[in-house]
Amino acid sequence: MAAGQDVRQMAAAALTGVLAVLAAFQLSFPDRDRRWALLPLPPLALWLGNLGWGCLQGFARLGPERLRLTTIFPCLASILGFGLRASGFGLTHHLDAAAMVLAWHGLAIAVTTATAALLGPKVMRAAEG
Repeated sequence: MAAGQDVRQMAAAALTGVLAVLAAFQLSFPDRDRRWALLPLPPLALWLGNLGWGCLQGFARLGPERLRLTTIFPCLASILGFGLRASGFGLTHHLDAAAMVLAWHGLAIAVTTATAALLGPKVMRAAEG
């Protein structure tokens, strides 16, 4: 993937997050228009479109093998390792409520990971058809 494409994806992802926060803030007021929920959709579409374009480029370069879904365990181990390290750091250093927030995030990640581990193989088998 080209470096410019990486930058576009990161920028679109960040903008999606920022606009989602702004939309959530606006929607927390009862008198706000519900169309605020649509605010993050344009950068989300750009982000997903950029990802899709990268898939098409990979398909053109590598052929149908590019569409094969695989699990990359070193990537998963890296994500879990960094997440656990960050959570552990917050729990051992006094940061007011930050330790509690990190613990809850860690729990959410653990639940998500466990759910994906349980349901992922079934979903992948169904996708292979």
